[in-house]
Parts: sequence; structure tokens; C-alpha cells
Amino acid sequence: MVCRTKRLTLIFLFLLATASAVVFDKDRGSFTIDKYGSIEISNSRFCLKIPRENFKKITLKNGMTVLAFKNTRSPKVLVQIAYDVGSTTEQPDEHGLAHLIEHMIFKGTEKRMSESDIVAIARKYGASYNAYTSKHTTSYFFEADKNNWKPFCGILADCMQNARFDAEHLNSEMKAVINELRGCEDNYWGWMVDKAVENVWPEGDPYQHDVLGGKKDLLLFSAQRLRDFYKKYYHPGKATLFIVGDIDVDNALSLARSNFEQIINGCENKQAGELPAKHVGSLVVPSNKTDVAYRDIQNEQLGFYWKVPGFKGSDNSSLASVVSQVLCGGQGSRLYRRLVDEEKTALFVGTNYFRDKETGVFFILVAPKKDCTQKCRQIIQEELRKIVNSGISADELTKILRGKELGVVSSYQHSGSLVAAWIDSFLTGDDEYEIFKTLDDYARIDQPVVQSFVREHLDPEIINELRVLPLAEMPVEQKEAWEKEKKSSAELFAKIEAKFQRQTPFEEPKLALTMPDPEKIDHVFPKPDEILELDNGLQVVLCRDGFVPLVTTSIGFREAAFLSSTREETLSSWMMGMLNEGSVGLSKKDIVDFFELRGVGNWFSSGGSGFTMVNTDYKTIFERFFHVLTKPDFQQEALDKLKSASLEGMRRMKDSPGAMASYFFQKMIYKNHKFGWDYDEELKFTENLGLEDLRIFHQKLVSPKNMIITICGDIDIEKTKRDIKEALGDWQGPEYRTVTKKEKSDFVPGDQKDHFMDREQVMMLLGRSSDIDRRHPDFIPLRMTNFIAFEGFGSRLYELREQEGLFYGASGGFGVGGSTRVPGYDYVSVAVAPANLKVVESKVNQFIATVGQDGVCKKELDDASKNILNGLIDSYSSTQATAATLSYLAELDLGFDYYDSVLKRVQNITVEELNQVCTKYYKSDGFSRVRVGRV
Repeated sequence: MVCRTKRLTLIFLFLLATASAVVFDKDRGSFTIDKYGSIEISNSRFCLKIPRENFKKITLKNGMTVLAFKNTRSPKVLVQIAYDVGSTTEQPDEHGLAHLIEHMIFKGTEKRMSESDIVAIARKYGASYNAYTSKHTTSYFFEADKNNWKPFCGILADCMQNARFDAEHLNSEMKAVINELRGCEDNYWGWMVDKAVENVWPEGDPYQHDVLGGKKDLLLFSAQRLRDFYKKYYHPGKATLFIVGDIDVDNALSLARSNFEQIINGCENKQAGELPAKHVGSLVVPSNKTDVAYRDIQNEQLGFYWKVPGFKGSDNSSLASVVSQVLCGGQGSRLYRRLVDEEKTALFVGTNYFRDKETGVFFILVAPKKDCTQKCRQIIQEELRKIVNSGISADELTKILRGKELGVVSSYQHSGSLVAAWIDSFLTGDDEYEIFKTLDDYARIDQPVVQSFVREHLDPEIINELRVLPLAEMPVEQKEAWEKEKKSSAELFAKIEAKFQRQTPFEEPKLALTMPDPEKIDHVFPKPDEILELDNGLQVVLCRDGFVPLVTTSIGFREAAFLSSTREETLSSWMMGMLNEGSVGLSKKDIVDFFELRGVGNWFSSGGSGFTMVNTDYKTIFERFFHVLTKPDFQQEALDKLKSASLEGMRRMKDSPGAMASYFFQKMIYKNHKFGWDYDEELKFTENLGLEDLRIFHQKLVSPKNMIITICGDIDIEKTKRDIKEALGDWQGPEYRTVTKKEKSDFVPGDQKDHFMDREQVMMLLGRSSDIDRRHPDFIPLRMTNFIAFEGFGSRLYELREQEGLFYGASGGFGVGGSTRVPGYDYVSVAVAPANLKVVESKVNQFIATVGQDGVCKKELDDASKNILNGLIDSYSSTQATAATLSYLAELDLGFDYYDSVLKRVQNITVEELNQVCTKYYKSDGFSRVRVGRV
């Protein structure tokens, strides 16, 4: 299966956001449980109440924990199991087995399920599913609508007790693991993190080895070793089941008990599966050590790291998060202002905090401009010294705590993100309430605590450095060893692939065929409560959603979809990006501080702008945002700064196979068309951009006749109407319309573009132009065939991956790629090892032709209908999503009942209609090809 392996994700925290001078209240956060067992999370700005009946925990007789939480924001339910078993559980001869368990757990069970049953069942009931492995945890989940989630409790229980781990299934899946490992080897930021972890933890510590294991580890694997490892560690006493969503809590717990309580699987032996002893990490490298790697890039990547405490018995995790925000949390943070805005020495800067219970590693990650590495290091040291000597200001802390407040409130809209955080907090602290105490954790953090953390752990004089440099800079004496290592790696990959060769055919579903049809769910998509048409031409869409005290405001351009594909997209991006640099009477610092200190997350993009906030003093926030939007103070110094950073960033695109492939693809599909511009044209356009271009475009585009304002969330409709009319009634401006005729491109079938990059995988794109726009009668039928052919586990493309094992990641779509008011394109994208390029291209073309010739069956149509419904439900899964969806519908003038009509169309379409579409469009001729990598 495709896994969400939790390697150390590099999160670059430059939020286009938010921040002023408001003193944070003493009661920054409060967590209480009343005498009835109800939970209250509150401060002076909001209050969230969770009734006792909405949250319960039980422990089964076999030691398994079950946590159930009722959350009715969306009519869906997430069922997720998490084991307190990860890569650090593994003994020296077991490296990589936890990750392989994750890949193999859904490959059938001893009696009930075949190799392909789980995929078939998930598609049948419209469920999404996936899994991940981390240093500490192995986890699997299913999410389905509220009427069809219950079968997945039984499926997870069957997998827990009866997983097969068949040798032939392993032969297939090992190829996916190999391709995943190849992809990770192309992640050079990941190399930095892995190297730091290797340095911080002493030799032999479980934290030193990678979650995926090494190539030599994979060569030693067998199905029997996998079964032994699973039996040793994966039993109910190490498992927690989370059931979160639109549920009856008592019924959910009863269902969990009936499915899981009888499972023993090792629990009778209390010593079975005991975790190996962990070492306490100790920095074993010399002070101010520098590690350097050379890769096929053109721009340096830079990192610094320190050993810091883990999260055992303390608030170190929350504290490290606050320190991270102080340093790199958005445009108002210290290092962003110094490195990016003031000194202009870096393109971006971010932080990452990796930890176990005892020890952690704190990273600062930088994309330095040319010849600025030492200056970046100097600035980072200076800012750390300032905190060591003088601490941080009250305003700095207020910004962060307001931002955390927004994040906490937002998280209650999303079961997936809520459970992900819950797993981390519960499995490490064994406190089911810890997830609800987040604001309390942050409230206990004050200025002296932050200063003390930096003084004790982020010593500016003991700073360890990591650098990834271009191959051209590699010393001559190292090149021979590097070439030898590459050759050895390729040979080892070949040995692994040769060892794991499948002999038997892929198993067809069996249990899925006997399970009852899914229950229908009655669902009506949200509609606006009010639509205002002001005299100045502005459309305002208001939608009340009081599930959490949040408000999202989207201010979008009516021409956003068209702008996104044309030269005007670049001009619009620049114009909107400059708004945050200053407006009449306000500097950039004034703007950023105003929003960040009020905990407002805002954004400016080529398609428009907007903000999300906890619902307090909305009118004041809106008026300031509107001022920034409509009264820019375009300054040459700001433009020069942004152009310098942008040009540097664009040059870094040459280090990204995916980005370069997209540029080449766009140019190929839209040859001699206004959508068809490539990397060099984009670079030249940016170099020549001037202030007058921006001023003129702002005057034309930022106008009431050209914009749609969508406000969604916990609002008073009548008051909001009055406020909007008062603030915007006198706003005037011209109308801007793009050319809407459907110009044809000079697309050339069979055209080819190869671009060399020294990578373990090649990014290959096959594509051709299409006549399908959003209103075309074949758009919805094609959308359904795309689900069947290309989307997710169980699609025809996924089956090809499973059967052949020739690639890991792939995607595609016919007719709907880039399709809005203007036609889109057909495409298939595959990341593939260089040696497999020809055969994969041939297989993909054959797969497309087969869909066209054979068509689809009734089961596939039913699966597509169910899954498209759940996808449409996700379009309204939060205030942000609802605002974006309503804005999109208004922008394309599709009508706010559009998704109701889509659903009706989907539910009434026939197999014959879909097969006519397959015959018409699924043909393997006429494709052009882009390949970026070792070609």
C-alpha cells in the first residue's frame, strides 16, 4: 500500500500571516472538568464545551484502550488504531520491520480476506484509508460516512489477530518499499535531519536507524521474520483504538468491545513484546561540527541543530514549539525579519523539533542566498544571544499564544488532525485528557521560561551545522568514493528486486463480494444564508456555521481560475504579495504585528485573499484587512527585496524534478497559447517587472465589480450585513474581464522533452490537450471514470502498481486537469526508477487503452458514486473549506446548488453512459512526454 511514513517532516513556518500591541489576558487558557464529567476549554475570547456523553474511554480485558469522541462537524467517522510500536522498538536485526508491517497489514487475513479485499471494501463503502510508521508508533485508519463506518471496526480487528503476511504478497510489496526508499534518498532536507539524529543519539541507540530501514536490512527480510516480529510486539496491550466523528459514543464503545475484546495475541505472556531499553541521547559530536553532503543541486541547503530535552514529564514539547515560533513562526518572527526582510540573506527559514521521551533535536533550516551562508549563521547566533541576554517581549509571546489558540480551535473541525495529535499525546503520556489541555500547556509558558530554554539548550556558541552543496563543489578526492557508493547502491537495489519476485497471480476480492450494500446517507450541502449584491457590483456571500467560534473570510477574484493559468497569474501573485509589504500609513511591521497579535491567519495569493480568526471584534479586523487590500503603498525597496527572493526561489526550482517537469509540461500542453509559458519566460518576466505594472494591475483588478467576498463561520448574519455595507458600500472601481473565448493551443502529439537530474527516480508526465471545461456535459462522467482509473487504492492505476511493482507514486486524470471555464488536459504522472522507464510507459499506455476498450462495471460505478459523495462532503469540512467552496462556485457562476446537482447526476448515471465516455476518451495515442531525472 501507499503509506504515510512519518519521516521527519520539514515544516517551513512562513505563514503569510498575522499580528499588534494587545496585552494577552492573564487567563490565557483554561481546561476544566465539571462534576458531571463535561470538558470546558476556554479563555476570555472563546469557550468550547464538550459534554460528558461526547467523550469516553474504556480499557478492554485484554489491555486494549478505546477512546470515543463525538464530533458532528462533518457526517463522517474516523476509526484509527495506533500501536505503541515503531522503529525504536526494533532490535538490531529487525530494522525496517515495523514499516514493512504497515505496508503488509492490509494484505489479507487467514480466513476472511484476500489480498485485495480491504481495497475493495473501502471503495465499496466510500472510505479513505492509510497508514504510517514513526519512531514510536504504527498506525492504520479508515474514514467513512456516519452510516458506513462500522464494518471497519471488524476489519481492523481481523487484521490485528489474523494478518497473513504471505510470502508472495511480500514479494509484491517489497518493490513499493524499494521505490519509497528511492524517493526518500532524493529528499536532501531529509538527509540533514537523519544526519543530525545519527549524531545526537549514541552508536547503537534505536533512534539512530531510519524508519524505513536500510537497503541491506531489506535484503534480509522474509515473510516468516515479519510474522515473528508482528507476533512479538503487535498485541492489544500495546494498542489504542480511536473512534471519532458523528457517532453515538456508547454504541461505538460497544462495537469496539464486541470486535476486539476476545483478541489475545500474546497478552497471556506478560513479558512478550517488551520494548528494548532506550538510551538517553547524548551529543557525541564535537562542538560546532559541520557535516557536508554533495548532491545534484544548484543551490545550497543549510541547517543548524542542538540537542534539547524530550517531552517526558514536562511541557518541553509546547515550550519548544513556542521557541520555534519566536524564531521562525511567520513574517513577524525574529529570524524571518532578519534573514529574509532586513538582511536579505535567505530565501526562507524554518524550524523542526524532533524528540523522544528523553531527548530531542531542535533544527533551524535555511535556504541561503548565494555566498550568504556565514552571514546566515552570524544572524542566527546574534538573535539567540539577544534572547539569552534579554529574553523576549510580551508582544512576541502574545503573537504565539494567539496563533496557538487559533490552531487549537481549528483542530476540532478535523477528525484526522485531532486524532494524529491525540495519538502523540496519549501514547507518550497515557493521559486521555492531554489533547484537551493544549491551551493550558501554552498558558503556563511565560517570558522567563522561553529565555531559560534558549539559554540552556540553544547555545549560540555551540551550533552544529549541516550543508548540502552542489556536486560541482565536491573535492576531487571525494568523487571516486561517491561514484563507488552510487554504484554499490544501485547494485544493492537490483539484488533486492531480484530476490523478491512474485510467481502467483494477484488475488481477487472475496469478502467484499458478500458484504451488504452500503447504506445511503441523506445529505444536503450547505448553502449561503444570505447573498448581498451591493450597488457597487460587489457580491457578498454569508454562511453561518457555529460549530466552533471561528470566522473565515475569503475575498476572491471573479477571474481567479483564468488568472491561475496565464501570465496575469504571475502579475497577480506579485501584486497581491506586495500588499503585505506596506499600505498607506502602515509599514509591513505594522500590518504583520496587527494581525499576529490578534491571532488572525491571513493570506494573499494570485486568486485573492482572506483571513481566519477566533470570532472576536470581527469588524475591526475586517476594516484593517480591507485597508491593506485596497490602499497599497507600492515601494521600490520592497519590490527589489521580493524580486531578489523570488528570482532566487525560481532558480531553486531547477533543483526540483517535480517543479521542472510541471514547467515543461505546461509549455508542451499549451504551446503558443497564453497558458503556455516555461521557466525561462517566467524568469525573464519577473526580472522585468516594475512598480507601475503592479499599480496599474491593482487599479484594474482590486475592485468591487471583480471580487466576491465569502464569510463563513460563527457570525451574526444581520450584524455582519450591516458591517459590510458600512465598510464597503462606498467602494468603487472598474470592471476587469479576461478574454473568454476558447483559444486552441498548438499542442503537438508525440512531442518529447527530457531533462537530466541525478536522482534515484525519474518524474515522468504523459499528457495531451483536452476540450473538456467545467460545464462540458462529459465533465462529471469523466470525473467518475477518473476515480475508477486513477484515484487512490483500488484504482486501475493502483492495481497496475500492485501487480507490476514497477513504481510507487502515480496519479492521473482525463479532461479535468486544469479544467475551469477553459478546457483542461489529460495526464498521467509517475515517479519511476530510471531502469523501468520504458516498460512503465508501455504499461501505462496499455492500461489506458484497456479502460477504453473494456469500459467499467457496475461495481466500479457504485464505488465511484459513493466516493465522490464523500469527497464532496469534504469540500465543506471546515469554515475555511466551506468559504473556499462557496467562493469557487460563485466565481465560476455554477450556482450554490451545483454539488447537489452533481450528486444527483452521479447517482443516476448508468454503466452504459460511462462506457460511452471511456470509448470516447480513453485512447493511448496522442500523448506527449516529459521526463526529468536520470534520462
